[in-house]
Amino acid sequence: MSKYVAEAFVPTPDAERLAQKVCDRSREYCTYIGVVGTDTLLDFTGGGAILRPTDEGLQFRVEAKNVVTFYAIRTLLQGSLSATAVAFRESVEWRPIEEGSEKDPTWLSVGRIKPEGATGVARRRLG
Repeated sequence: MSKYVAEAFVPTPDAERLAQKVCDRSREYCTYIGVVGTDTLLDFTGGGAILRPTDEGLQFRVEAKNVVTFYAIRTLLQGSLSATAVAFRESVEWRPIEEGSEKDPTWLSVGRIKPEGATGVARRRLG
């Protein structure tokens, strides 16, 4: 179980395209990028992220075992957002998820490298 967990939401009319661009900019830092359903999983050493497109925007979930990795992943995602979405000028507000609190069962654990049903490979373009 990850010790540091946070979620964020970015409103955008084209969440799938934004998720792909964030992945493209993050690719060289990931050990694995895969897809389960509509979720995109980004695995890093010691943590990971899930990007989930919705009709209203893009949801992010970041999990890590230590604080340095946690903030590194968040910073990478935020930098990718800023570089990708020219019109996106608002700060991303991360909502911490307390350890031991009830986890939303719809989120996968990013700690598993290749969950059952995942497609994708390390450092390779999806799609």
